[in-house]
Parts: sequence; C-alpha cells; structure tokens
Amino acid sequence: MSIQNVIVIGGTGEIGKAVIARLRAEGVRAVCASNDVKQETADEMRVDITDEASVASLFERAEKAVGPISVLINCAGVGVFTSIADTSVQD
Repeated sequence: MSIQNVIVIGGTGEIGKAVIARLRAEGVRAVCASNDVKQETADEMRVDITDEASVASLFERAEKAVGPISVLINCAGVGVFTSIADTSVQD
C-alpha cells in the first residue's frame, strides 16, 4: 500500500508548511488543514480542531476532493496538559 492522500492539520504553521512541502516533493497529495485557511480549495481546507463536527466535516470534504485519506499528520498545538487517556473530546 502506498501513501497517496494525507491531511496535515496545522498546515499553515512553520512545521506544517515544511511537512507539506516535503510530502508534495515526494509526490504525495497533502491537504493543508488549518483554522487560518482563508479560501478553501482541494489542497487547503479550513478546520477548527476544537470542534468535533468541524474535524468530521474536514475528512468528508477532503475525501470528496482528493479520495481516500491514507494518513493524518497533526502539527496543530493545543494547550491541554494531561495524558491522552484522560483528555476529553472537549479538551
């Protein structure tokens, strides 16, 4: 199985931009997802990671635009400091 379509959440930050550039250089279709996206395209989509419905919508829109998503890379930061097992969806 080859990686074809990737979503990079936090893709407008410095790390996200570098990840997207590297993936695209390798021929991977990398969708930039961020709350900073001004105009949506098949390659850039708006998402609010604090809103579960927004995240679900992102996946629906991305799969409709580019096909099945192989990988999700999270470069977005959130200020919740607890173990993942103790982190709620709201956090």
